[in-house]
Amino acid sequence: MSWHSPIPVKEKFLDNFNMASGMLRSWRGDPQAWEASLRRFEAREHLQPSPAGAILFTGSSSITFWSTLAHDMAPMVVLNRGFGSSKIADVVHYAVRIVPPCHPNAVVRLPVPTTSPVPDRPRRSRFSKAT
Repeated sequence: MSWHSPIPVKEKFLDNFNMASGMLRSWRGDPQAWEASLRRFEAREHLQPSPAGAILFTGSSSITFWSTLAHDMAPMVVLNRGFGSSKIADVVHYAVRIVPPCHPNAVVRLPVPTTSPVPDRPRRSRFSKAT
């Protein structure tokens, strides 16, 4: 069984616009880069709540454009919450707004493909080797 809500053409256009805008803002390091996409998720969730216990897929365009996700994962119930070319930092930033409303049993986050035109900026962490 899969849960699928068809997205009208106008909404798909807005999703694509939000993705292009979010990509530019994300590449510049804007933590609010995907705000428009998240607001659309929240509006859809308000109008038609997700079934509890589904498997939530989130992440970059690999998820966003996975139009056969529900079919490919059948009989599991899955939710597609991919947004643009989001990076791990973007998913972490928005996780509290993506995950809890869906009440999933599991969350799947695919990494950005290595062919990404703009890789994540190098970040130092406590595990980074000093140079």
